[in-house]
Amino acid sequence: MPTLQKPSFGQYMSKMLHNRFQVVESAAIRGSYLLVDHNVQPIEDFVREKNGEMKWFKSKVEAEGMAELLAGKQRKVAAVKKAAPQTSAPAGAKESMAAFIRRLLSEGFTDDEIFIRAHAEKGLEEGRRSIVAWYRRKAEA
Repeated sequence: MPTLQKPSFGQYMSKMLHNRFQVVESAAIRGSYLLVDHNVQPIEDFVREKNGEMKWFKSKVEAEGMAELLAGKQRKVAAVKKAAPQTSAPAGAKESMAAFIRRLLSEGFTDDEIFIRAHAEKGLEEGRRSIVAWYRRKAEA
């Protein structure tokens, strides 16, 4: 069993998530979070971007969502009453970002969960987080 990180005064540290991850609030930048992967050997390491930089999260929920995604677990969500219209794409066609977000909205995911998946699977940039809320408002109108 890995040794959990210990918090500094006033710093947030989660319990172990999926027997592997721990959400850690930055001691230097309050309100910014990192995800520690205790399965990386020989010592634990932070979850990193493709370029090797540490992956920073703006909220605990976002970091926990990434832990779920990396652990291969998905939350079960209730069905949404109003489903987005289904469009049929040709075999082998890539799903657009808009279709991807609409599909996840229709499946009942929260805005944070959708952003985490769009960031991980489609490369949606941090600065475009509000696009998920825009699609939600458009779908509810």
